[in-house]
Amino acid sequence: MQRERITPNNVLQINRIAGFKKRNLIEGLVWAIIAGLIISTIPFVTKVKWIIIICVGIALIIANGFGINGYPVSATVFNWLKYRHFLNQFSYRRLNKDVGEYKTIVNDKNKVRTITANRSIKNIRKFFGQ
Repeated sequence: MQRERITPNNVLQINRIAGFKKRNLIEGLVWAIIAGLIISTIPFVTKVKWIIIICVGIALIIANGFGINGYPVSATVFNWLKYRHFLNQFSYRRLNKDVGEYKTIVNDKNKVRTITANRSIKNIRKFFGQ
């Protein structure tokens, strides 16, 4: 007796080629072409040049096919650059309770110090007895 099984639509409409996402493979192909153009300008013997282009191209396509945690390499690098840009934009504020005043602690450059900076300054003051 055969059972009837229903396959969900999203399984049939997966955007993958050989298990890799299309975007990752296309990006890998673009990087392989760029690397091939750069390598072709180097004055090698023709056979050596083609072997290097093929090896580097296949490596780039496979590396970009896997990606970083499944995401394209360019998207990961772009997100990392955005993270590094916004890392110094926001900081924590701490109230100065030692003096009894409730003001934010601001450094010489008019930036609010982070919590770790406040702790380290407090430890240094304790060490020197201030």
